[in-house]
Amino acid sequence: MINVKSRLKKAKKLLKSGDTQECKRLCTEVLLNFPQNSEALRLHKAAVSAANPNLATVQKMQRLFDVWDKKAIKIELDKLLRKFPDSDVVKNLAGAFLSRSGDHPGAAEFFVEAAELAPTEIGYLKNAGIAFYRAKKNLNAMQGINSALELEPENSDLHAQLGNVNAALNYFDKSIISIDT
Repeated sequence: MINVKSRLKKAKKLLKSGDTQECKRLCTEVLLNFPQNSEALRLHKAAVSAANPNLATVQKMQRLFDVWDKKAIKIELDKLLRKFPDSDVVKNLAGAFLSRSGDHPGAAEFFVEAAELAPTEIGYLKNAGIAFYRAKKNLNAMQGINSALELEPENSDLHAQLGNVNAALNYFDKSIISIDT
């Protein structure tokens, strides 16, 4: 049995010190055993909020992407990566920037980091798979796409991506099955 009181006390201290990842981990441990624990829910929500930029910042980044102001995006991303080092949202934005800039191996690294921070976010796994595919690291691509398919097995876009990876690996029989699924 876990000591809920001491874990939540430690989580509160971690949140105040800025260690949002460890705070979320401790809160998740408590919530797995006591899903209705209001203090664990509150601390977890606060840690998630503290680890990510606000909506206005994300929208600003989207506008920069829309006009593809590469210099401004780089400047803002560098600021965000320093301010929110544990943000899945910022890691995903960095991956998108590198992917669009043609640095697919670098993009894949950021997408993997985003997926590690938010393991149920299918988009990050898919993005990692696509970036690995474009970097011609097809076994890594297959792993990312298969992980996403475990979460959403009926996703036709993921099956199409898996078909592309299988074809690149000369697994043509699996490629056809993936696309037909």
